[in-house]
Amino acid sequence: MLHVCTRPTDQFRDDMDRIFGDVFGGCSSNTAVGTHLENPLVDVWEEPDGFVVEAALPGVRDDQLDIQALGRKLTLRGTWPAMEESENPAGPEEEKKAQRKFYRRERRTGEFHRILKFPIDIDTENVEARLADGVLSVKIPKAASAKPRQIQLQTT
Repeated sequence: MLHVCTRPTDQFRDDMDRIFGDVFGGCSSNTAVGTHLENPLVDVWEEPDGFVVEAALPGVRDDQLDIQALGRKLTLRGTWPAMEESENPAGPEEEKKAQRKFYRRERRTGEFHRILKFPIDIDTENVEARLADGVLSVKIPKAASAKPRQIQLQTT
């Protein structure tokens, strides 16, 4: 079974935000969602030779990502860009940004950190990652020690 490491308070906070957001709809706070660490949404599945992780990272550039594999863990760290970072800065546009009054900000901004722990050893030397169209795809091969090995019988 795949184990996802998060702080217990993160899940509770996310659940409460979801409940109160559904109940109060447009009456929620106009503050940015990204004032705390946000976890990207991921899909993880197993294939015969390894695992695949796909993470939704809209607006995140490859230079804003840090991906590390160690032991049985894959760590994704990065930064959700603020709206100002994702727009093209131009003279009069800067003045418009300073005058903006947000009524609702739901797009994530700020740092994110996600740790995925796999049930078997992974081949950390051959992990491959690709970022395209806002989706991070990581292929994680199983370690040789985690794969079944056919044993030849010796006759005497």
